[in-house]
Amino acid sequence: MTAPSNLFNRSQDSLTDYQKALQKARAEKKNLLIEFGGGWCEWCDRLNKFILSYPDLASMRANDYIHMRVHIGRNFNSDHPLFWDDLVDGVPHFLVVKSNGSLIHSQLTDPLEEGDSYSYERIFAFLSEWSDPDKDSKEIPVPADYLKGKVAPASDTPPAALLLDGHWCGHGETRFRIFDVAASEESIFSVRLPGRDSLPMVIARSDKGNTFPVYDARQHPASLYYLGDPVISKEPHLQPFYPCPQCGQERFTLALGFEVPKDSETPDDTSWFALAARCVSCQWQGIIYDDKTA
Repeated sequence: MTAPSNLFNRSQDSLTDYQKALQKARAEKKNLLIEFGGGWCEWCDRLNKFILSYPDLASMRANDYIHMRVHIGRNFNSDHPLFWDDLVDGVPHFLVVKSNGSLIHSQLTDPLEEGDSYSYERIFAFLSEWSDPDKDSKEIPVPADYLKGKVAPASDTPPAALLLDGHWCGHGETRFRIFDVAASEESIFSVRLPGRDSLPMVIARSDKGNTFPVYDARQHPASLYYLGDPVISKEPHLQPFYPCPQCGQERFTLALGFEVPKDSETPDDTSWFALAARCVSCQWQGIIYDDKTA
């Protein structure tokens, strides 16, 4: 009987490790390579030994990506929080994730096999193809219906950069969508936050006076406030325009974050919201509001 491998940490906190790996991926401008397996898995150990037997493959895995391993037990749990809509249904398995948390590739390892081992050419091709951090993601974030025409997929610059690692996701989900607020070519806004016990709504106003919600809990099915269900207050009670904590000015660039639950079926189906702002006067930035949508 083959002795168990210690490649995979049975006691790891995989979500914490994932968040740390995302931060490192962003800092080093690399994609994250998540390898799922277990010490009980003979093919996982075989794959690792094969890669290490070729210095170029070992270097690609170690240096072209931020590489992390996730332990999966023999009793395969399809509810694992890092499985991305059940894409992982066996081990070994690779997922490639951009530093902003978007999935760009799911790799079954069966196609990489050759006989009772692996193919050098196939593994080389896989590691080469998905290492580029600028490679387009297959998951293009789609906003909730009420935000269409008001937002764009987020850049890697502030204030969206405050949201990229997903630390604000209150339920610990690994999927989230991030948007820059940009309506009719306008990108600077004043913002009003909800008051205490108010219906959760955030209103933005552009320099030209265009006013619209950047968050409305009533539009998200998981919310208690969805479509007129009984609520504490059916109409929002908004605070005055939010002032910069550092200089007191009220003009910001804005970014929105929406946590996406594993069973989400539509862009409106989200479970947490976060609003990041950057002052255009003094460059102060921070997450100024969040809401437990579900």
